[in-house]
Amino acid sequence: KLTFTNLDFNRIIYDKTNQYQDFKYEFTLPNGKTFKISIDGILINFTKEEVVIDIIINMNDLITIMKIKSEVIDNNTNNVKLKIFELITLGEDEDEQVGEYISTSNLYLLNLLGDYLSELDIIKYDKTQHTFIIDSETFNSLINVTGTNDTPLISVDAINILNGYLDISITYQDPHLQDIINNVTTLINDLLTNHSVSMDDFDLTNPEQMEIVEGLIDTLDNISNTLSNNEELTPEQIDTLIDLINKLDDDNLDTFTNIVEQEISDDTLLELYDLLFGQVK
Repeated sequence: KLTFTNLDFNRIIYDKTNQYQDFKYEFTLPNGKTFKISIDGILINFTKEEVVIDIIINMNDLITIMKIKSEVIDNNTNNVKLKIFELITLGEDEDEQVGEYISTSNLYLLNLLGDYLSELDIIKYDKTQHTFIIDSETFNSLINVTGTNDTPLISVDAINILNGYLDISITYQDPHLQDIINNVTTLINDLLTNHSVSMDDFDLTNPEQMEIVEGLIDTLDNISNTLSNNEELTPEQIDTLIDLINKLDDDNLDTFTNIVEQEISDDTLLELYDLLFGQVK
């Protein structure tokens, strides 16, 4: 099983869309004026019953949020559907009441977005049914690893949308790969359970970095306690850890990476990389 949190999936979209730079449209209106549309952000929030897509949209330098809500249909199958609700909203803030924002059944912007994401093989879009589709074919493409040949090492069997993340049921086509991944998982769990990261390891001259490092160590301690109690990590714990690591500056990130490499001094990681991506030079 693979897990993709909201943050993971949003990062995939960010990367595949070239940081949203490829989503730009320009039209000439009947009055001769130019109308420009671009996207500054796409944030997807998964729950079991409903998926909400917030799109930060720029229309002629007027920035607003288009909120798309959808019902989850055929969950935990190889073809999950997100049926778009009849109305989409513009400018809706949290806790606002109906009438305090714009609601529209005009699907022009939705169709533009759906076609765009479909072209990038991130998520499929059925324009006639106004439905996004997350299927095994899409995820096979997203996580496609073929090792040293063209035969996929992993195949996706089902997608299960849960609160804050996706569970992806997979089959390992190579039994050796499964053994290696199990070994790597054990190594990483041991590292997180018994981590030795401390404030003294980092450059704390920048107050902002000091706050980030404090948060990182607190998060690692929290994860260590969870694993020590034989409990599963939550998507929120994983998202927080990834977010804090990404906020480290270059020097502190190098420090953290070196600590991890020293604590996982095992050839298993190289063997996994070799099997997934080819010969390690």
